[in-house]
Order: sequence, then structure tokens, then C-alpha cells
Amino acid sequence: TGVAHEGSLFVFGGSAGSSRKNDLQRFELSSRTWHPMEPRGEVPSPRNSHSAVVHQDRLYVFGGWDGSKNCNDLYECHLSTGAQ
Repeated sequence: TGVAHEGSLFVFGGSAGSSRKNDLQRFELSSRTWHPMEPRGEVPSPRNSHSAVVHQDRLYVFGGWDGSKNCNDLYECHLSTGAQ
């Protein structure tokens, strides 16, 4: 899932073939470059089909599919610090 915030696109998780991802990437629109982010704290399990939204410098990730079950959890990441 991708969301826009302060000149960047933030992309969390998704699938690659039969595997799921739980990485967080930032795409800086002005320079058109990708920057991997390394969240600290509890990180969501790998998943796809989740929802994400940004509110006041925080990325919220909800739900999704982990390959065997529907997830019913909510995670918060402070985009400026990477803290969960």
C-alpha cells in the first residue's frame, strides 16, 4: 500500500509472487529516488491487501492477508523517526 506525505510516497509491504513483504520504502518525488526505511520497535508481519493512511506524520497500517489468515491488527509508525 502506498500513501503520499510531505513530498514523498511511502510504500509498505505487499506481495512478490507467492511471498509477502513487510518492508517500508520512501520514494522522494523531487529526486525520484527510493530510500529504504528501517522502522524500530514492533513491525507488522509480512502481508498484502492491507490498508494504510497517514495522519500527522504517522503511518497507520491495518489488517491484510499474511498468506494463511486475515490480519486484524493496527500498527503506527512515526515517519520522521521510524519509531513504531
